Amino acid sequence: MSAVALAVTVSALASAPVARWQEVQRLQDTDGQPHVQFGESLCVADDGKVFVGASTANIARGFVRIIEKTTAGLPIYMEVARLRNAHQNVLDGLGFSLACSRTGTEVFAGAPAEKRNLGKGYVDVVRHTSLYEGGGEGSGVPINVDKSDVTMDSKTGAAHWKIHQRLHTPDEKKHMNFGRNIAVAGDTLAVASTNMQTFFAARDTVGVINQVGTRAFLEAYGRETAQESVHIYTKTEARDNVTSHNGPVTLKPTVNPDGLDFGKRLSFDETGRFLAVSAPVRFDSFYGHGTDGELVVTGITTLDGSAEFNFRSVTVKSGGILTVTRRDSDSKSGGVLTIRVQQDFIIEAGGVVNVTALGYGGGPDSLQDGGASLVARQGESAEGLGTQSHVSNSGGGGSGVSIYVGSKSCVYDGSDEKYPAGLDATEPGEFAEACGGGGGYGTAGDAGTPVQCGTSGLGGDVNGDPWLDAMDYGGGGGSGHPFRIGSGGAGGNGGGIVNVFARRLTNRGVITSNGADGINGGYFSGGGGGGAGGSIRLQGEEFGNFGSILAKGGQGGLRSVGSGSEGTLDVKGGNGGDGRIRLAYTTVLEVGVIDPAPMSKAVYTGDVYVFEKLENATDPSSDVWVPHHIARQEEAAYMTDAVAIENGWLACVSDTLLADPAESNVSIYLYRWNDSSGEFSYAQQLVQPDNLGAVATVGFGALLKFVNGTLLITSSGSVDYPGVVWMAELSGGVWAIVDYVAGNVPAPGDGFGLDVALLKTSRYQTLYVLTNSTSFVGYPIAAKSETTAGGLYVFQYQYTVSVDQTTVSCRWAIINAETSMVCTISAKDAEGTPVGYYAEMSSFVVTPSITSDAVQLELMEEGTYQFVLTPHAAGALTLSTTFGGDALTQAALAITVTADITPLSTTVSCNASITAGQTVWCHIAAGAVGEESASEHFSLTVVNTDAYKYFPDLSATTMIPLGSVYEYLESLNTFGPGQAFDHFLFANVEVSTSVTWEETGLYSFSFPTAAEGIYAVLVKYKNEVIAQINPVLVDVVAPLVDNLASSFTCQLETYPNRTTACVIDLKGDTGAHSGDATIVQRLAASFSTTDGDVPVEHYFVWGGVGKVRLWFVASAFGSDSYLTVAVQIDGTSVPAAVTGGDRIYVAESSAVNLCRPSPHVNTTIALLKAHADSRSDAIHYGDSATQVSVTLIEYCESPKL
Repeated sequence: MSAVALAVTVSALASAPVARWQEVQRLQDTDGQPHVQFGESLCVADDGKVFVGASTANIARGFVRIIEKTTAGLPIYMEVARLRNAHQNVLDGLGFSLACSRTGTEVFAGAPAEKRNLGKGYVDVVRHTSLYEGGGEGSGVPINVDKSDVTMDSKTGAAHWKIHQRLHTPDEKKHMNFGRNIAVAGDTLAVASTNMQTFFAARDTVGVINQVGTRAFLEAYGRETAQESVHIYTKTEARDNVTSHNGPVTLKPTVNPDGLDFGKRLSFDETGRFLAVSAPVRFDSFYGHGTDGELVVTGITTLDGSAEFNFRSVTVKSGGILTVTRRDSDSKSGGVLTIRVQQDFIIEAGGVVNVTALGYGGGPDSLQDGGASLVARQGESAEGLGTQSHVSNSGGGGSGVSIYVGSKSCVYDGSDEKYPAGLDATEPGEFAEACGGGGGYGTAGDAGTPVQCGTSGLGGDVNGDPWLDAMDYGGGGGSGHPFRIGSGGAGGNGGGIVNVFARRLTNRGVITSNGADGINGGYFSGGGGGGAGGSIRLQGEEFGNFGSILAKGGQGGLRSVGSGSEGTLDVKGGNGGDGRIRLAYTTVLEVGVIDPAPMSKAVYTGDVYVFEKLENATDPSSDVWVPHHIARQEEAAYMTDAVAIENGWLACVSDTLLADPAESNVSIYLYRWNDSSGEFSYAQQLVQPDNLGAVATVGFGALLKFVNGTLLITSSGSVDYPGVVWMAELSGGVWAIVDYVAGNVPAPGDGFGLDVALLKTSRYQTLYVLTNSTSFVGYPIAAKSETTAGGLYVFQYQYTVSVDQTTVSCRWAIINAETSMVCTISAKDAEGTPVGYYAEMSSFVVTPSITSDAVQLELMEEGTYQFVLTPHAAGALTLSTTFGGDALTQAALAITVTADITPLSTTVSCNASITAGQTVWCHIAAGAVGEESASEHFSLTVVNTDAYKYFPDLSATTMIPLGSVYEYLESLNTFGPGQAFDHFLFANVEVSTSVTWEETGLYSFSFPTAAEGIYAVLVKYKNEVIAQINPVLVDVVAPLVDNLASSFTCQLETYPNRTTACVIDLKGDTGAHSGDATIVQRLAASFSTTDGDVPVEHYFVWGGVGKVRLWFVASAFGSDSYLTVAVQIDGTSVPAAVTGGDRIYVAESSAVNLCRPSPHVNTTIALLKAHADSRSDAIHYGDSATQVSVTLIEYCESPKL
């Protein structure tokens, strides 16, 4: 780990895990699509509105679910709408990516597949119609809309959302999958896309060497691997005060651009100043696109050593040799076998992958010819071609060097003396010239054998990257020095490079990148040094070696071989050093030979970028985005796609270096923005806590999200482990994991944490977790037989409820069995403050000691819960309550449960006789049982049987008076409990809203009477008729007629010889109608004008209880046009119902139109209507009184008088 002052590693929970998070709901879609997921993307607005992208739904057309909180009760969340567009196609995948504004009024949904446009992709900007109201967004007509509508699957929110804008890829020739990832902050939107070139270009291997095809491909399409982009859009005001997202500014990686999945994850900080972009390795680029087809090697196949090849599969048969063109010193290319294999790379027994001697060149052979010479040279290296020097050329071996050149020679007889220069060569003696040094790479090359006649070359140095992140060739050996008539041996070439990316590699043959042997010296000349082994890097998922993998150095050449002389075995060029081998496979099976020993390190390096926005205050479209490339820590092997940024903190994920690539040690790396340096500096690591007890998982760091100071970290789980969501908080400048949440029913492979969101309000926190488990069971939001895979968990943070401060109370202390009452839990914290929401509700357990219906709590308001208690047996009931397993300090409630009321043992009594207009009081006697809780189970039906009613057993037109129904039913012996009333259509008399409990076993109720008659009272308990005989009959008699309580109203306008009417209402002192047919004998009427009384022919007609009509014919009465009517009962005057109701205007002629618009007619109609309304109870039955009333009311419409 780098030595940074704040660098720490946190590997345990900050405190012991506490079950603070409670599951309050699961949402699941039983919509008949079992092979699609509930959702893949998730966003939650500040108001609690939840958006879920379901890209696989509806044959992958996709849609966005909108889920909102209900106003009260359970379920807490319901799906209210589904956002689609009218032009979706199968496989568009709308909702694959998702972002929303903090206000929840704007949704950004990506459809990166977009089938009809060959996967170019689009992003729909969907807005709530509230943005178009009140001038906030101009006229409310959205612009740049692709004529698409939002449909809602008949859900309630259909009219509230509209597609405002559709964004497409800015360059269809270069980009595809536009919308594969989205992030938004304020007015800034970021959209990721991929490079399209490798998805549509294909080239197949042609002939033995694919050089022409490869070069043609590169010329046509550029680089082999994809290069992704992120596009920045800024919301700006357009016409009519309507805003739209304009742009884009396109961002690209600045380091290692090829083969990285730039834009795999996007994360804005809360201000929109910083955009974090992850760039893990692209595995499709990593294993290639298969554009070169399938390669089968049976003979010698030589590929272009300067190109990369993408095969679907490669097989090297027995006897087959796969090689490449050697390195060219002038172009400095070649000698590299780079192959990406989507599936299997198989080397059969007897097959060879050979890049031996294809690396850096050895020093050339050297000659002397009559004084003219070609001197010995160093071996080639990364530094270039060598010169004559016995020191190394970096990895190239040194050359042999001697002062004896031309006609001069060195005589060596085994003594330690050097003979003077210029000795004649014809004199006897042995000659020994200097030899070349071996090339170096993974290890240093050996020096040539020391000699007295010059200096042998030194071995090449160790050089290059030991982990083979950067690969190089083996160094060339130096050449030997020549005798004046001989030839110095050339140095051996270094080994080439094997760079294989294969998902599965099986080797039963040979993979070799050895250095070549040095060439023996000619006539009495020095031997060349051997070349160094090259680089072999094999990467993928499954690796098995049952043959040989070699990167060894070549042997040095011998001194003086040829022209009749024999080589001297103990005088030779230096051997080449070893090359390097690296295995980067998840599963490694090594049985064969690997020499030198391999190194193991993951190769999926990846990168993380943070782009900083430098704002242009006058023109947001001219903002500049400055890239910051985040330096990977030494121990970090590869960066994954998880990244998050907030408040100057950057979180990303990497695997650490391990000897065994099958293991994994994932860490969260946290960086802090430094204002002084203008860069992000490494601060600390977080690893999966190890103090979890029974909770275990894998895949730590699959997803990261910052939410208002909380870092959410998911562990994806596997087929053996469930997923987990972790929460880290910052304290004292150090991040530590403080909590975690797992599904209540965790299962291996549950996909818990597919996406997460956290809503933090002023007091409560809600966690939303997507899962793709097929075994997930949640609250259904549709009603079909099949269930969509996965769903949405909703958890709420549980605050500490004090068992000392919390109390339980019930409405009654005594209750009847099989009746119910409401009980209340008042939850409070240690300070006595009401606390508690849905999360806390799930921790309360209420246990009645007597069997009862299941206790279901309902949240009424913060800190207040209610439940209904319904015991099923009599006895002493104890109500025990716990919170989180701890009993409340309050003593358990003691409730007495008495036996339930027996309906047939219960009696009803009412006033036997009463005057109409008075209130009837009744009592229900239930004996020794009957508490207040039973009162709501009584039901009452009261009818006046002295009325006309339809009797269904008779013909449909038969009307019989209910006053005789009682006797009729008695004669049929059918008037048992509850039977009589079932045969009638009753108009119930108004009864008090409930039965009132008086004391144990005694209840009361009352009802008013408006008219005389036999009132039948039917009482039921829990829908069973009580008592015998039931109904109870109450005789309501008419009160004595009271002239002051009675009144009359006359028609206010008529004309001569026209029959005219007045209506008399007869009532008693209680206000109820009274009187019978004999009352007409007691009535009298008189008529007068201003000239005095006048005789008028008249008569009275009985119209039913309290109803009498006065009929008369008006005549001309001289010049006086008004006639005054007076009515008396037993000689006592009856008042007019309304002022002026006793005066009748008599027109001059019968030809006058009584319905003319005149004050007289209008007043008449108004008075008659008011009179009829006041007597509405008297016109229910369709008798003649009703007809008269209707006639009077409709006087001008259809006069009948």
